[in-house]
Amino acid sequence: MLNLSPEEILSLSDFKSTKTGSLLEMFGYTLDLSFDEKSVELIIKAFLMYQEILSRKPSDLERVYLDYFASNYWSYLLHLFSEGATDNFREFCTKKQLFLLRESLLLFEVSKSTDLEVKKRILTNLANTLSNVGRTLEGIEYWNRALKIDPDFGMALGNLGDGLCRYAYALYDAGQAKVIASFAQKLLKEAVNDDLEHPMGEAHFKSIIERSRVIFGNVDERDRILFEEFEMGNSQEETEYRRWCLRNVLFLNPLNDLGEYSVAARDVLGCPSVVSPIERGPEEMAFFNAIKQEFVSARWLWYSGINRDERHFSDRGTFLLNTLDNPVYGLNLQEILLSIRSSFSILDKIAFFVNKYFDLEIPDKRVNFSKIWERIEGKKKDGNENSIMAWKNPFLHSLRWVSKDLEVKGLNPTDPLAADVCEIRNCSEHRYLKVHVHFFESDPGYYSSREDLFHDSWAFHISLDQLRHISLKALKLSRAAIIYLSMSIESNERQKRQGSSKQISLPVSLPFYWSEDRESNQCDSRHD
Repeated sequence: MLNLSPEEILSLSDFKSTKTGSLLEMFGYTLDLSFDEKSVELIIKAFLMYQEILSRKPSDLERVYLDYFASNYWSYLLHLFSEGATDNFREFCTKKQLFLLRESLLLFEVSKSTDLEVKKRILTNLANTLSNVGRTLEGIEYWNRALKIDPDFGMALGNLGDGLCRYAYALYDAGQAKVIASFAQKLLKEAVNDDLEHPMGEAHFKSIIERSRVIFGNVDERDRILFEEFEMGNSQEETEYRRWCLRNVLFLNPLNDLGEYSVAARDVLGCPSVVSPIERGPEEMAFFNAIKQEFVSARWLWYSGINRDERHFSDRGTFLLNTLDNPVYGLNLQEILLSIRSSFSILDKIAFFVNKYFDLEIPDKRVNFSKIWERIEGKKKDGNENSIMAWKNPFLHSLRWVSKDLEVKGLNPTDPLAADVCEIRNCSEHRYLKVHVHFFESDPGYYSSREDLFHDSWAFHISLDQLRHISLKALKLSRAAIIYLSMSIESNERQKRQGSSKQISLPVSLPFYWSEDRESNQCDSRHD
């Protein structure tokens, strides 16, 4: 354990003779010291150490630590210069953190590291960073993964509780919000009773508990519904499917984010109540229905594709040549590919919804999930700016940050897999994606075209396991985006209600499409 003073660190001038492992330890120590001392000189010294380690072409295992420490570098740099920092600087630093933490996590698996202490910290920091940019919903998965490693990790418990409280407040369904708030308050109480590393952690988490009680009232026992047993299906096949959805957190149901509870085994999330002119139809409800149904169908296609062991009868009599490079064909593959296409199609439809609902007046042909968040030149007909940057809606910014996971242009992506995800999307729909049973060695994190292994230079090559991983990632991304869309609508409708106290609105209830949905009282979608 290092115990050097700031002066001793700053006096160091030559790192050439220092072993990489020792220099990595010194890099992490110097960064922490720079944060504690609020020292620009120390953080510059840490950067010089970082450059020296990079020049040595570190191993995958060494890069696990290097990326983790480097993510802290960008976090501390942002903290040091937070006063007066521009939005571009904040975004640049945050994107660096997301990329490095994700890469560190991928390399942890590739290198077969067994250091669970550092893994839980990578997971917690990634969750915190996602939450800081409005992607709390996706942060929940990483906080939970950290807690599986260490159930008593106070910072993960407390930040998960904080994130769930904010999640609950954003929902239109008061019943579900109180269940989540009850669950969150218990996590926060556990965190307060733990030995927290941050000196202000206890006071911070106590203040969140008190604020939650002010907002939601007494919800101490509201989460008991999670432990009741609800019907999971009319057949063993349906029950297994619903359990798989719960396990992978794929139901459009906020309660699924709390765990594998049978009460969450229904897609009850809908479009919140909206106020609109009486001459208009329920356009928001209808479009949200379409997006939701496409997701539910894409989810089933993925499940069916990965669980189909036998050749489907529709493939009988289809004469294909074996190109001797372990190719994969068949209905099961097409189901997975259709699921990927639907997942990305949903994102573009969400952009179209945002353009219409928030009246951005961007021409339909210019609307897609990657472009809509940019500042558009020109003004709306009423003279106001037609960019979401002008809207004070936190969940539009959540969606904007989701779109950054698909950015491949420029030098600052947020996800090391972004380029391959986009390539797979484009090749599966417009070009030539060739799927193989396996490669010589399958890395769980990295995907590339592998043209050097095969003579088929026309194709983008990928293994079946890699395709499954990427397609599940796309499915989870579209689920998160749908929930952020619902919360952005609710946030906007609350603002409208607060600003129109003198206006009269008449509630209009819509019936459920499927008769059995009447049995559920958790979905309260209305058109006012």
